[in-house]
Amino acid sequence: ASLAAGETLALQLPHAPDAGEEHHLNLSITLGQSWGPLPAGHQLAATQLSPASFAPNSRRTGMDAADWHLDNGVWRANKGSVDVEISVQDGLVHRIRSDGLSLLQAPLKPDFWRPANDNDRGNNYENRAGLWRAPEWTLAQLYPQGQSLVAEYRVYAGAKTIAHWVSQYRLTEAGLNISATVTRKPGLPHWPRVGFNTELATEFDQLRWFGRGPLENYRDRQLAADVGIYRSRVADQYVPYGRPQENGNKSDTRWLCLQNHDAQGLQVTAGHKFDFNAQHFLPADFERTTNDQGKQPHLNDLQPRPLAHLRLDALSTGVGGDNSWGGLPLRQYSAHEQSVQFHFTLSPLSGSTAKDDPCYAQ
Repeated sequence: ASLAAGETLALQLPHAPDAGEEHHLNLSITLGQSWGPLPAGHQLAATQLSPASFAPNSRRTGMDAADWHLDNGVWRANKGSVDVEISVQDGLVHRIRSDGLSLLQAPLKPDFWRPANDNDRGNNYENRAGLWRAPEWTLAQLYPQGQSLVAEYRVYAGAKTIAHWVSQYRLTEAGLNISATVTRKPGLPHWPRVGFNTELATEFDQLRWFGRGPLENYRDRQLAADVGIYRSRVADQYVPYGRPQENGNKSDTRWLCLQNHDAQGLQVTAGHKFDFNAQHFLPADFERTTNDQGKQPHLNDLQPRPLAHLRLDALSTGVGGDNSWGGLPLRQYSAHEQSVQFHFTLSPLSGSTAKDDPCYAQ
C-alpha cells in the first residue's frame, strides 16, 4: 500500500489461526521514492506483531513407547529403526542411533552454565554464579517406571546440596521424549541456564529452525530478531567478538533441525519455547583466560573443532548491560525460578523426510 505523509490505512488481517497454527504479522515502512541521500525502497521502520500464545510442536503425546531392557550395564530401548542407550554409570543418553547411524558424539548432559560475556565480566558473574559452573553430579537412582526410564540426580557444591534434577526418558515412534523437573535450593544465586549439552558429528552442519533469527538473540535482545523459519549452517552461528565470549544464542525456538547433506540428522521439538546454541566450538573455548602465548585471548586464537556442539535450554538468562556495561539482567530476563518442568523430543531424521516437512533439506 502507498501512503502520503499524514495518511492512515486500515488493514484487513487474515483469519485467526486454526488449532496448531501460528501467525505473525510483519510490517515495514519504506520510501516510495528517493529522498535526499536515501534511495527508493529504503526501510524506515519495521516491526513484527506476534500472538500472545504459540502452537506447541511436541511429538510426545499419545504414542506407544518401547520397553527398556538392562544389558551389560546399559539400558537399551528400540523402536523401529531407532536405538537408544543409557549408561547405568551416569544415567546419561550415550547413543541415539537411527538406521545404523549414530547421531550423538558425546552424551546428552544436563547443565546450568554458559560462558561469560563482557557484560557478565562487569558484574562479577563468574564468582557470583560460580557454584553452577562445575558442580558435582551424583546419580541417586536410575530405574524403569512403566515404559519410561527415570534418572534422579543430586547436585552438590562441596558438601552442600544445591539442586535436584529428575529426567524421564520414553522412546516412541516420534523419537526420544525427555521430561525433566529441576529444583534449586532457596537462597542460592539464579541459574545462568537450565538445559542440556551434547555433540554431534561435524557433518551435521545444515541448520534450520523456527524461532527468532537470523542473528544471535537472547531473552533481553530480541527486537531485531523476528520470529520466522530460518536456514543456515552451524559454521555461521559463531559471532567473532574480539575477546572470545558467549555468543550465537537463538531464543523463542519452536523447533530446530541439524542435518547432513543426505538430510540425515536430528530434529528437536518441545511443548514450550526454548533456546538453542549450535557451534563448531566447545563452551570452554570461549572461557580461556590466556592464549598459548600466555596473553589475553583473541578471536584469532579460536579454531573450529570437528564437532557440532548443541545446547538446548528450557531456562536462560539474558545478557544484561542496560547501563552500557556490567548491569545485571532484569529479573524478568533471568532464570530466577525456584523450580522448572520441561520436555524435549529428539527425533532422528532418516534422509527420507517429505518435501512438505519443515526439516526438508534441499
